Amino acid sequence: MKKTALLLLLLLALAMTAIADDFDFDDFDLTEKLGGSSLDEKLSKGLKDKIVNITVISPFSPIQIETKKKGSSLEIKLVGHPIQKIKIKKAQNPNKNTLLIDNPGPSGSFKKLYAIDPTQLEFQSAEITSKAGNATALYKCAQWNFTQRTCPPGEWELLKDLDSGKKYKIKIKAGDPAFAEQTDVPDLSLAPIDNETFAIAFIDKGTNKAGFSILKTFGDVVENFTTIDSTSNKRSRITISPINSTHFAIAYIDGPSKALKQKIYSDEGTATTPITTIDPKVGKKNDVAIAPLGNRFITCYANGNDNDADYQGFLNNGIRVITESRVDNNIRPKHSLQNLIGCTAVNSTRWVYAWFDNNKKKPDVSFAILNQNGTILVPEVDVDDDAGKRAQVATTTLDDDKFVVAWFDSKDKDITFEIRYINNTVIAAPTDVDTNVGKESKIALATLRRNEFASEDDFAIVWVNSVSDTIKAAVYSNQGLQVTAPFIVESQQSPKFQLISAIGRVPSINKSICPGKFIVAYSNASKQGIFRGFNSDGSEWSGRCNTPPTVEDAQIAPTNPFVENNVCLTVNITDPEGVKNATATIDLPSGPDANVELKDDDGCNSLAEDGQYSALYRISQNSTHAWTTLTIKDNASITSVHEINLTFNAQDGFTVPEHIKTSNKVTEAGVQANPALTNVSDDIFNAHKSDPGQSYLFEFNFTNNNSVESIKSLNITIEHKFNTTQANATLQIEKGQTLISACNITASTIETKNTCAAEDLFTYAREANSIKAILNITTSNHANQDIDYAAIEIAIENATVETNVTKNIILLNDTQRLTLETKNVESPDLVTANITLPDGTTIVKNLTDLQNGTFTANITEIELVGNYNITAYIFDNESNTRAKNSTSFERVPLNIIDLVSPNRSYLQYSANVQSNLSGLLDIHITMQNNKLTNLTIREHNENSINRIIKLDNIASMLYAIDPEGLNFTNATVEVKKDTGANALYKCANWNFTQKNCTGDWVRLKNISKSKYSILIKNGDPAFAELTEAPDVALAPIDNTSFIIAYTQSNTSVLNIKALYTNGTTLHQNRTVDSTVDEISRVSITPLNNTHFAMAWQDGPEKKSKFQVFYNNLTNSSPIKIFNNDIEQPRDISITATKDHIILCETN
Repeated sequence: MKKTALLLLLLLALAMTAIADDFDFDDFDLTEKLGGSSLDEKLSKGLKDKIVNITVISPFSPIQIETKKKGSSLEIKLVGHPIQKIKIKKAQNPNKNTLLIDNPGPSGSFKKLYAIDPTQLEFQSAEITSKAGNATALYKCAQWNFTQRTCPPGEWELLKDLDSGKKYKIKIKAGDPAFAEQTDVPDLSLAPIDNETFAIAFIDKGTNKAGFSILKTFGDVVENFTTIDSTSNKRSRITISPINSTHFAIAYIDGPSKALKQKIYSDEGTATTPITTIDPKVGKKNDVAIAPLGNRFITCYANGNDNDADYQGFLNNGIRVITESRVDNNIRPKHSLQNLIGCTAVNSTRWVYAWFDNNKKKPDVSFAILNQNGTILVPEVDVDDDAGKRAQVATTTLDDDKFVVAWFDSKDKDITFEIRYINNTVIAAPTDVDTNVGKESKIALATLRRNEFASEDDFAIVWVNSVSDTIKAAVYSNQGLQVTAPFIVESQQSPKFQLISAIGRVPSINKSICPGKFIVAYSNASKQGIFRGFNSDGSEWSGRCNTPPTVEDAQIAPTNPFVENNVCLTVNITDPEGVKNATATIDLPSGPDANVELKDDDGCNSLAEDGQYSALYRISQNSTHAWTTLTIKDNASITSVHEINLTFNAQDGFTVPEHIKTSNKVTEAGVQANPALTNVSDDIFNAHKSDPGQSYLFEFNFTNNNSVESIKSLNITIEHKFNTTQANATLQIEKGQTLISACNITASTIETKNTCAAEDLFTYAREANSIKAILNITTSNHANQDIDYAAIEIAIENATVETNVTKNIILLNDTQRLTLETKNVESPDLVTANITLPDGTTIVKNLTDLQNGTFTANITEIELVGNYNITAYIFDNESNTRAKNSTSFERVPLNIIDLVSPNRSYLQYSANVQSNLSGLLDIHITMQNNKLTNLTIREHNENSINRIIKLDNIASMLYAIDPEGLNFTNATVEVKKDTGANALYKCANWNFTQKNCTGDWVRLKNISKSKYSILIKNGDPAFAELTEAPDVALAPIDNTSFIIAYTQSNTSVLNIKALYTNGTTLHQNRTVDSTVDEISRVSITPLNNTHFAMAWQDGPEKKSKFQVFYNNLTNSSPIKIFNNDIEQPRDISITATKDHIILCETN
């Protein structure tokens, strides 16, 4: 409801209250159809009784209300609401006159839910009336949250029993806000019959029948539901228990007649006695249990009719031997479907009765010890003297001399147990299992052995935890020690607070399901009885017992095999759980044992799924071997070890080259078997089943793993037989996606050996250095093929080659030589080496024959830093590989980078890293004895394989830099200026080999200081310093010297000079022309080994000239004019052929 609407309604209520103070009214009915309206139920209260008006608020849904005053009480009728009527007596405080009600609707197993909050109402007493739906119990939640419309976990508690369709009344007080009706939860009970069989008795709510079913623990139905009683109802109770090795008894309480009846059945489900009425009236609040003593059994029951904890005794034929007796004559049971009592037989002469006594201000849980005649030996013993009004109790027996009493304490909200000897000596004092189960719970116990080897009993305790809304269980020893911590049996259990039952073992008659297991039964949301099995460790049980597998007829064939041959291990295994894996342990002559996995497939000496497990074991040592044990793990994860103790004696005499590796398999509907490719024993065969019209493949896989040796010949031999001649077998080889038929294989009923040596086998095997051969079998009827052995026979050409390099780690200036030494190779046609460079590219080098089987080649392609991988091949004249081998070496830098001259000589320098940003380095290089003094490189990738810078000091005023072998962004170089130079030029197209500029010189800047810096990047190789020299030209003399020509505008001269490549002077400077200026251009070219020619444009004279000189700079001809009239010098070039000089210019 919105706040504004609620405020208006409250104001209306106050207004109507004021009216009532001034006037008297006759009886008045007010009908209001809006939720939260202020209701003046009876305004004519008068001043005598001062009954105040009541404001009724329904915050979540509209309500229709009729009110009426009756004396000092006010009746409020609610139309269409779970609460039919609210009667409030003496509500007299006008300041506390608000009543809050809510109808949340069904929730989970609660079919009807309603809440009332009288905390803001002052009254003497109040009562609500409702009509039960299809429900048998009413629960109360004192901590109901009206805002969230929820009850905190564990706060629901049983208030009273209900009769479906009948009205009921509840007296309310301030702390009773929420109520919920729940339908009945049928009773159920369990009894073991044998290891994998049990009976479950239950009340079938759908048909109102009581009866039982017999089931297998893994879920199969042995006997469908057998009806005992057809008039059961929601309050009917039932229990079932074995009474000896062949029979069980069922006792049940018929709801409508409230009579306790009993019947005995054989373990097959056949009735052996008629129905016997034990007690004709046991009332609505009751419970029943059975304790078997061997030749007799005790039926215990809570009698709500006369409030007794009663019992009677019967022989196993149904004859009564103990008449109605009791351990407590005033237990006053308050509720039906409660664990009120428990009975358990400790042995054939002693039994225990446990019960909940509600006839006290502090209800208690007690037990008594009795003998087989019903005599009480130990009278009532209290184990909890204040267990609350909703306590539950259970009991079970341990080891023929102990018993457990467990109970739910509804006051403390915990689950507790105590263990005693049958003489009443305490073994384990009260022990809490769960200390926060809520206000409602149910409980059950089951005795079990921890496993099939245990000789003492444990017990499982099962309970309902209403806080977590789960069913839980835990396992404890006979001394009260926890074996398995609490675990979840069922989460979000529904309906709530259901009855549960558990079974494992009944010690008094030694009847049990599988050792180490127990079963829990309960009702699901549809009120159907269901069960779940658990192992003693809390894991869920498959329902199968841990029956040890049967192991028979273990064999080894042959018993005297060859080393490097195989033996076949076979054994028959039967395991009802199913074998997960079977492992044979072989005690070897030396070293650790070998473990061999056996399988039930088409293997050696066995067919798939024939129960015979087999495997081949390849022998690597001679002398005696022993198959000692077989370890089997079944599908229930149970491991068993079986002694075998068979031996075989291996002897030398059959070997397979170490580098020949073979494998094979039979492919048949996903089943694989592994016969030996190299087996030579007649005692081993591979059984292979073929069906009509189907093709099966038997594969031989061979790989030659020694790359040195090549195949000279190859054949495949198979020795086998069929059980029919109506079979076709072809040996094929797989080449790519194609199968090529090589040989037909004989289909004979006697053992036959076929050898296939087809050329295709050899050719393809040699090409691929491996082969996959397939035996393709087709049949027209059912056929079995026994493959005795199959072998690949290979002849190897033992050609070898050794590969070596000069050094394994080299620098840039090292000489690397590759050398091959061959053996058993006659006249190779070609010897090559594939060299894979660090950047992944591959170069091929042909090696030079140095005779005597030695081949060599120099490796000069070593600019990159990193690994160089070499594979050398020897080919015959048909281009077949005769042999191959591999080697490698690593090229490393001298420093962070290599700084070298053009001939790869290292310069004198030092380098250090200035910064490192994610692998990008800034490097500073200091050079000694060099025109270039410092070099700073930026953002060099430290993982780069490119780490070379070439420097060439051509002359004191000419130098070149080649950074193309370096990974970087840019660099700055510091240079010492040549004396007299004042201008810097650059040539982008510098030829490092010929030491000349193949393009134009471009002026960069003026230089005046003794040192200057320039920024370089890839493509900036050559720089020249001149004294205002507008042009410069170079020409080589030989490998060690060259001519340089240049203009000097400040002196109006054209000079030539001869220098060595190291910068020293060969011939001194000579002036050729003294009339040039700064726009004059010059070019120079060698003519032969002794002469060179020079051409130039003379700016002031506006003439083009040329002259021929000896290499010593003396004149070989006078100056000649070839153009007398140039407007302005632009460019000039001179070059020479064998007989001519060619001049080109622009002006």
